[in-house]
Amino acid sequence: MLLPVTEFAPFYQNYVQLAGGHIHRHELEKVLMASQSQLDEVFKNVSDAQLPYRYAPNKWTVAEVLQHLLDCELIFLARALHIAREPNSVLPGFDENVFQTHLVPENNLQRLLADLRLQRQLSLNVLRRISDESLTFTGTANGNLVSVRALFNMMAGHSLHHVNILKERYLLSQP
Repeated sequence: MLLPVTEFAPFYQNYVQLAGGHIHRHELEKVLMASQSQLDEVFKNVSDAQLPYRYAPNKWTVAEVLQHLLDCELIFLARALHIAREPNSVLPGFDENVFQTHLVPENNLQRLLADLRLQRQLSLNVLRRISDESLTFTGTANGNLVSVRALFNMMAGHSLHHVNILKERYLLSQP
């Protein structure tokens, strides 16, 4: 059984599809771990010197993409935890481009990857402490209805989405 499309906004369809639209905890855990493994695989032969690379003017650098992943995972996780503990919550949205303008750049790839692994481990730990019933709870984020389990799918799918972009437009196209 797949996640009903009524549990997330159409904007997130791609992320949910990439993650598989899972509804059970063990499946969510597997896809979260798999998406982290794919990210680690992409960066196994990347150096700090490649962090400032952008594939086109006005596109994010590799470092900015990684920091965007950190920000988004934290926001998805905070939303999931909030809704799991207080169903029907109404939570604000965020503008990822505004977030990028106010970050302190990190130029150490190993620190960024370590932060991503720690964040993913925290997400998995929180997921394990959310009841099966609470996974189905819904709230509103950025004006859209969303379930806790949809947020975990979005977390994994968002990471996979950027892994694909990093492979296609950043890492493979570099001179």
